Amino acid sequence: MDYSEAISLHLKESAIVKEKTIHACLPQIQKVIDITAQALQNGHKILICGNGGSAADSQHIAAEFVIRLS
Repeated sequence: MDYSEAISLHLKESAIVKEKTIHACLPQIQKVIDITAQALQNGHKILICGNGGSAADSQHIAAEFVIRLS
């Protein structure tokens, strides 16, 4: 069974969503980055939490911060 067309459609739709996200959310994302960086530079903590799958995401990003900032 050839899934090439379905894969192509999925990837194109994903690209459209990402493009829309850039236009809709980029200023807010940059603001979060600036606030987070400033907090860490000033010796403050970043608290990250979640429930269920979001807890796993929280642990993952916390580990990324520890790895990158060590």
